[in-house]
Amino acid sequence: MITGVSINGYKSFEPGKATMVPMAPHPKRVSLFYGLNGSGKTAIGQVIDRHGRGEPVPHCTVTVSHQASALRYAVYNEDFVDAHFRSVAACPGIFTVGKLSAETLSKKDALESRLEIQRAEHQEVRSQMAVIDQRSQREIDTLTQTVYQSYQPIKQSALSGLFNLGRDRAGWLTQVQATTKPAHEPVTWDELLAQHASLIGSQATSRSPVVLDLDDISQAIAQIEPSAHWAAPIVASGDSRLAPFIEMLGNQDWVRSGQHYLEPAHGDCPFCQRALPTDFPDALAQLFDKRYDRALHEVTLMREAYVSLTEKLQRRVADALAQEPFAADHPIFGAVARRLVDHLRVNLSRLNDKLARPGEKIELVPSQALVDDLHRALDEVNTKIRAHNARLEDVPKAMSAIRATALSRARWEQDAALAAAASVGAMLNEQRSAEVEHSNALRAAIAADEAEHANIVKEETGVDHSVKAINARLKQIGILAFSIKKAGPTAFTYAIAREGDQPDEFRSLSEGEKTLITFLYFLETLTGAADPDLFFPASRTIVVIDDPISSLSQNYVFDVADLVGQVVGYTDPQSQPFAQVIVLTHNLYFFHELLHPKHQIKDHAACFRVRKNTWSSVVALDAKKLRNDYEGLWWTVREARDGVGTVPGLANAMRQILETFFTFTSMKKTVEAALDALKDEETNFKPFYRFVSRESHADGDTITDFGDFELSDYVDRFRRVFDRAGFPQHFDFMMAHV
Repeated sequence: MITGVSINGYKSFEPGKATMVPMAPHPKRVSLFYGLNGSGKTAIGQVIDRHGRGEPVPHCTVTVSHQASALRYAVYNEDFVDAHFRSVAACPGIFTVGKLSAETLSKKDALESRLEIQRAEHQEVRSQMAVIDQRSQREIDTLTQTVYQSYQPIKQSALSGLFNLGRDRAGWLTQVQATTKPAHEPVTWDELLAQHASLIGSQATSRSPVVLDLDDISQAIAQIEPSAHWAAPIVASGDSRLAPFIEMLGNQDWVRSGQHYLEPAHGDCPFCQRALPTDFPDALAQLFDKRYDRALHEVTLMREAYVSLTEKLQRRVADALAQEPFAADHPIFGAVARRLVDHLRVNLSRLNDKLARPGEKIELVPSQALVDDLHRALDEVNTKIRAHNARLEDVPKAMSAIRATALSRARWEQDAALAAAASVGAMLNEQRSAEVEHSNALRAAIAADEAEHANIVKEETGVDHSVKAINARLKQIGILAFSIKKAGPTAFTYAIAREGDQPDEFRSLSEGEKTLITFLYFLETLTGAADPDLFFPASRTIVVIDDPISSLSQNYVFDVADLVGQVVGYTDPQSQPFAQVIVLTHNLYFFHELLHPKHQIKDHAACFRVRKNTWSSVVALDAKKLRNDYEGLWWTVREARDGVGTVPGLANAMRQILETFFTFTSMKKTVEAALDALKDEETNFKPFYRFVSRESHADGDTITDFGDFELSDYVDRFRRVFDRAGFPQHFDFMMAHV
């Protein structure tokens, strides 16, 4: 059923703004709209009609609740009259169901009951599918937001040019999902950025590998660090007479350190300045003989070699870190190199101690493990340099590789989220597949039952029953001057029949007669169809009736209301109610007659009022507050007092109030005198008083320019008419009346 109508810029509805037209809320199925002529009722009906015909009014929408099957929109308005009567000589016949056999009727009823159950079940299945689809979409939205986080390192960097996604989160998700999870963790985003930067600008140049001569260092430390010199003291010769004394004192290294001071002392002790024995120099020379000097020389050479390799390594590491970005950016190269240099310096310090005190033992800590660590880091640096040089040989290919690696990195980071989403998605797809299979089975069953039902109806349908029904209703409301009949014995069209049983054209009818016959024809179409293959049950029919008494005498208002009540009411417990009924009218008598208890519509209906100020709008209406046409006219005055309405609409309501009240009270001359006096006293309002003094159809002139005054000003002048005529109490009562 229709849950709401939105009208934007159509006829009297404001352009550039969607004006909402409410409908009776579920489970109520009848919406009654009351409004004066020109308030916008017809526009509402036309928007619904064109929606039903698949020709929607631009910028207007009709919202319909979910339906398992198609709906029929049966709309009675001027377009219906034109299409079926004014432009044709004979109207199409209506195929309706005649009397069925007991067996066929039982079969037909069973089919209809089963179809109703199947359609309800099918609608429930579709509802479940919609729930699954909504959850699936929420899961996709959540996954899209989660996976998009891995695009952030790319979005704000130079890598974004490889993807050109902008804010296309779904596009990023699609690409990441299409990427196979890598077996090993890919390189970091920083590494990818470095690779990309190396291919553009000043960094896009070939580079030379970093050389540290680590093999030479390995050979040198293999010879120096394990040498036996470090664990063996270098001792003086025992052949010197000084050897026992020096050994007792244990100051061999101190004596040696002062040896070079002996010659400048000229035979005296360089420390205590006492005269030394004449053979002391020879004994000292014999103490530190060639064997001692040779051993000390070997230690000195090894120290110098150790100093050389340490300084060489330190320089080359410093150069690599300063000049080669791949070395500087490597996570451990610089740290391992500095650790090795520091280690070599510690050993070098111990070698210095050995030279200063040859008679002592020292221990050099092996360096080869650190050299191996640096060798591995160096290989990684040079591997990147070689890869960089290879990329420069084919930059587009290298950029594609970086792009693929970026996707692999994102796939690696989002693996848990993708796996969880895939699990939920598989579950939802399984559920939806089951619902789709159920839906298809129900659709097939419904189609089969509908086809069987159509065949039953087709076997026992015809246009004769409709002819009898329409003519019976004509007699019911007292129309005896004409009837309808089939245009010929085998014809499937209707024609007018007058006295003498001679067919006549529909064009020969008066406007009032056309209104009656067309409306009766419309009511009959609600239970039949012009095409026997296009039957729609009442449960799938939306009925819209727009002012069926607009051209009728007041005598027929109650008859037409009774006909509408019989068709769309709830008096027959065996009949199925229509899916929805929408009635629009300007006539309060007709409006109230529809709500008469005999039709049992009231409990199933919601009432609304269509009103027009500058533009049309629709508001809820309490039917108890609107009792008759006269009350409706006063309602317009009360709204004007509250700032709602237009001056021409207000003036027209006032004119009809004066005509109705003072004619009914036989005080017509009194009000005419009051108006003439007020015209003379208040010249600014003369056009207004002149207008309201005319009867509703007194002449063809319609004055709509009454000057630039507020609505409340006119209400005040209207009060003066009643004051002057001697009926202020009636004015006060009607203005306060609720």
